[in-house]
Parts: sequence; structure tokens; C-alpha cells
Amino acid sequence: MSHVAICIEEAGKYLRLRWLYKGERYSLSDRFTINRKGRKRAQVASIQIENDILANNFDETLERYRTVRSKVKHKKNQKASKIYDVWSAHLEQRKKRVKASTFHKQIKPIDNYLLCFKSMAITNAPILINQINRDKPPYTAKRIFTQLSAAFEWGIKVGLCDENPFNGLAASIKLSKSKKGKDIDPFTIDERNRITRHFYAKKPDYAPLR
Repeated sequence: MSHVAICIEEAGKYLRLRWLYKGERYSLSDRFTINRKGRKRAQVASIQIENDILANNFDETLERYRTVRSKVKHKKNQKASKIYDVWSAHLEQRKKRVKASTFHKQIKPIDNYLLCFKSMAITNAPILINQINRDKPPYTAKRIFTQLSAAFEWGIKVGLCDENPFNGLAASIKLSKSKKGKDIDPFTIDERNRITRHFYAKKPDYAPLR
């Protein structure tokens, strides 16, 4: 993969990173102060992003590259009971940091789909996983699982939930080069079974009783 040039620039009171990847423009603002310490933090983040892109392990949500977490007010010991509760809370935070065009193109369609399962409990995550596998082709399902996993990782950090039932699911979906970026060909039965087995192996408590 070709080298990705990441620009460090001043934006108001802070520095920010800007770069182009797969035709999409990204920017990262993490309260990088305009001084030696802040510039060093920005350089460290840019190196991590470059290495992840070269390793084909880039986090499109950018959560991996943040060290300053958003302060979200939640009542003490208050936990979300529904999948959409975690997703929507994370969405509100992301809307503040993502370009409007990127949000409406990449994230809003996923939100519209998940609205159909607004009342689904977190304990019923396997049902949603199976439904996504049935409804969506592999490339789209991989994107949805990536976004859901990022939402729940964030939820764990802010105390909304205790675990991430979508962890590792996106990585278990292997796409051939010819299919990357194309919403074609639904999952085969074998592919659905492999994804389901991967989920139950990581979360045996969710496995159906035999």
C-alpha cells in the first residue's frame, strides 16, 4: 500500500491531523496543544495511524488514536439495557467529530438500519448478529460490526456497558480483493455458521442450551 501523508496543522487553539485514505478525508482533533508536548503527541498519533494503514488495520472510527476521552455524564452505576442505547449515545459523541458528509454517507445508513432493532436488549445480541448476516452482504455486515464494536468499546470506557458482544466479528469476515467495497453476494451458509461459531466461542454464555 502506498504511503499516506498526514498533515499536522493548527486549528484554533489546538493542532489537528488531516489525511486522505481510500478517497475519504479524515481529521483527528485530540486537544493537541500548540507547544512542544502537544506536537509530540500529534506526531505519535500520526505514526500510529500510518502504521495501521500500512498494516491494513486502520480504525475508521478513530477511537484507537484518541487519548483524551469525551466527558459523558451518566448516573452512577447506570447501565444501558438495549443495544441501540449504547449505539445512539456513541453516535451523539461521534457527530461532533466527524464531517457531516462522512456521517451521512457512512454512518447514517447504519443508524437507520439499527433503528429497526431499537428495543432489542444487549442480551439478545446473537439475534441481531444473525439478522445482520441474513440481511446484508459481507462487506456491509463487516462495516456494521466494526461500528457496533467501536460503540460498545466506547460504552465500556464510559460505564454504559460491561462487555462488547460484537468484538472480533468484523475481523472474522474475510473479503476477497475483488469484493472489497462492493455490496454483492450474500453470506453463504458456511460463512454465517463460521461467524456464529466465532461469536459463541468468545461469548459462551450466549450460546443456546443443548
